[in-house]
Amino acid sequence: PYTRTLSKMSDDDDDLVRFATNLFYATEEQDEVELVVLRSGEPSNACRVRCFTQDLSGQAGFRYGSIDQYVEFASGQSEAVVRVPILRDSSWHTCEEFAVKLSDPQDCHIRGGGCRVKIIDQDYFPDNSLEQFILLNELDVVS
Repeated sequence: PYTRTLSKMSDDDDDLVRFATNLFYATEEQDEVELVVLRSGEPSNACRVRCFTQDLSGQAGFRYGSIDQYVEFASGQSEAVVRVPILRDSSWHTCEEFAVKLSDPQDCHIRGGGCRVKIIDQDYFPDNSLEQFILLNELDVVS
């Protein structure tokens, strides 16, 4: 019969880095969205991973500010925060999203590889010129 023996090569094999969730939400009124990155295992050594954004339905420069940076974990550190700028405009959009990826691990491993961020638009349909009309009618209905 075939048997296989697995051996642990080093403590670094236990260091797993991932986002706290695979889906984050942001509103258009926020200046930025904070993405929590977690490190689990035996974090006795320092490690780092590359973190970068990628367009999906939302585009960098229009709906969010792109990032490409390293997330560094000091010895014993188990959590870090990545901040991505959210850009506001006055046009109505459906819910748009972008991806944030993890890559190039150094002294750790990546679990999952990334997350998505949904930007909830807070403008009025079809444009903000109707805002006052809608607000006045809502007040009449309540009165």
